Parts: sequence; C-alpha cells; structure tokens
Amino acid sequence: MHERNSWHESAPSIFHALGGIGNRAYTNSKEAFLENYKNGARVFEADFSVTKDGVLVLAHDWENFCSRTGLSSVPTVEDFKKAKIDGLYTPVTSSELVALMCEFPDVYIVTDKFFGQENAQLMEILLISEISKMPNPEDIFNRFIIQIYDEENFYTIDAIHHWKNYIFTLYAHGDKTFEKDALFALKNRIPVITMWDFWVLEKDVSPFLNAGLKIYAHTVNDSEEVKKLQEKGAWGIYTDFLQQE
Repeated sequence: MHERNSWHESAPSIFHALGGIGNRAYTNSKEAFLENYKNGARVFEADFSVTKDGVLVLAHDWENFCSRTGLSSVPTVEDFKKAKIDGLYTPVTSSELVALMCEFPDVYIVTDKFFGQENAQLMEILLISEISKMPNPEDIFNRFIIQIYDEENFYTIDAIHHWKNYIFTLYAHGDKTFEKDALFALKNRIPVITMWDFWVLEKDVSPFLNAGLKIYAHTVNDSEEVKKLQEKGAWGIYTDFLQQE
C-alpha cells in the first residue's frame, strides 16, 4: 500500500510551523523555512489561515499572529505581507509557499488547519488555485501532504481533489478507537498516523504498528524523549528544532 507514499521513509523529522528559528516557534516564516532547509530539513508542516479578503496564508491562528505583529484584527493580505512576526520574520502567503516549493524541488509540505467542512473546502480550493498557476502543477500537488482529522474531513477533502499523500492526525480524536482508526487508514491508503507524544507513551498503539502504519508524535524537542518514543514504536516526530538522521 505504501509505494505511492514514500516521502516518510527518509523523513523522521517534520518541521512544525516551518521549523523554529532563534528559539522561537510557530512563526511559519520565510526565514524559518530557509534556515531549517539549510540545516537539512525537507518535510515541513505549515499552518494555514484565510485573510479578511479571502487569501490563503500561513498563520497558526489570527490571535497568535496579531499578538506577534502588533495588528489589532484579522488582516487583509496587504497588511499581512507588511507585517513582521516578532518584529523580525517575514510572513508567507500560500502563493509564496508554492513558489518556494518550485525553487526547492525536494521539499514536502504537510498542511495543518484544514478542518471544519466549509473551512476545509475553502482552504483546499484556494490552495488548488495557487498550485494550478505553477509551470509544473502536478509535481507540486504530489509534494503536499494533507493532514486529515477524521473520516468526514477526509471524504470532504478527497471529494474535491484526490491528493497523493495524506496523514491521519488524531489531536481532534474524540472517543474513537485505534482499531477503527487503523482500519480506516488502511482502507484509504493513508500510511502515516500522527498523535500526541504522551499518547504514544501511555496508550496501546499496537493497532497501528500491526497494520504497518508509521506513527509520528508531536511536538517533540527533546532528544531523550525521542528515544522513549522510538522504544514505544514511533517512527518520527513533529519538531521545532530536532533534525534526526
């Protein structure tokens, strides 16, 4: 089942919010991307939001973004692009992210925040529009890894476009069982499961391991914790700062 989805075979670290920079996390900034790429990162998670005027951009949430840029409300894309995160770092629009993927053809991007039916549909349509403008859109489509959060979310997103790569992330998990989740992932050829680091340490993750699925834990910035997670069966981590070989 995994032949179409091989990105994870050589990527034990996924860099959260384009990776940390200057001891700061959650910037989703151009500088964070470039610094972490230079240090060997190739798979990045990015948080998506929509501006006041309907443009898809990278921001964990508007409260966080505004508190770090001095803005008082959800910005227009013009105000978004003028802002500096923590007075230092450059925010990134979805079109700029796609352009970076063209410039760096070995980079994969994991999406975050494509949840809620209407929100997910809007973000996906906006992202598809930006990718479709590129000279080689199929390559860019194949290097996005769409995080889905439950079965309904997957079917909502997959109905608009069948992406080559998906991750099933469980932080909005509710009371479902891991056995059911493993069967769902197998049925839909989703080879990677993401869960809280303490779930890996405290819960029975054998349904995923028995199904041959790879587990990523988030968010981990301690190398000793990585060893404990690996002993419990985790393949990789989401991280701000840890580059694993």
